[in-house]
Amino acid sequence: MSFKHLLLLTLLLSPWVSAKSYLAILIDDVGDSRERGMALLQLPKPVSIAIIPYRPFSIELAQAAQTHQRDVLLHMPMSNLSGSYSSEGLLTPQMSKEEFLAQAKANIEAIPGIVGINNHMGSEMTAVYPKMRWLMQQLYSRGLFFIDSRTTIATEAEQAAKDSGVASDRRSVFLDNDDDWDHINDQLDKAITAARTQGFAIAIGHPRAQTIAVLQRRLTDWQGDVEVVSLSHFMALKESR
Repeated sequence: MSFKHLLLLTLLLSPWVSAKSYLAILIDDVGDSRERGMALLQLPKPVSIAIIPYRPFSIELAQAAQTHQRDVLLHMPMSNLSGSYSSEGLLTPQMSKEEFLAQAKANIEAIPGIVGINNHMGSEMTAVYPKMRWLMQQLYSRGLFFIDSRTTIATEAEQAAKDSGVASDRRSVFLDNDDDWDHINDQLDKAITAARTQGFAIAIGHPRAQTIAVLQRRLTDWQGDVEVVSLSHFMALKESR
């Protein structure tokens, strides 16, 4: 089901939607490992994945995600402030409008079945409002939402999305900046607390063995008042309130 269709259904049912809290878990940087990508799709809750385009297993994992009824986002490559990141499909502020729109279009079309996008890197690119508006206009025309990974406090992405009529939200917690079992568990607890406090929270992690192991253990016996939902369901619920 597309995000637009899910949003419509949620709006129709909104009088019966409970006031419980919701957590969406998004795993970035998917596409380099078939094994870890498939492990994410087999987690016991609807964890969403963000796939970098043009990687060895990008298309295969996107197709597998649809089979497993898991949400796929395009993890859009964007330039960072240090200039240390280079990737096929990279969006940069130095591009002309024609170059920028052509590359954004190619990236969006490189991953089948996406429901939205989020930024990969982007501490430079997301701070450039005019070009983020160009991107958001493409998302609007395709009915896609945007999740801001917030790699810089100077990001203009959410404002550009709002001004373009694009549904958007931001990362609440990074799960695994430190690849340590206790740290990842603590960060997941912070995400749960944020969901309880605010009603909605997004946790972003990466396809690392330790992260997958923590999620497998925690999500298997998940209980309590916070529901783990797919990002498209999360966005539709939030839009309906």
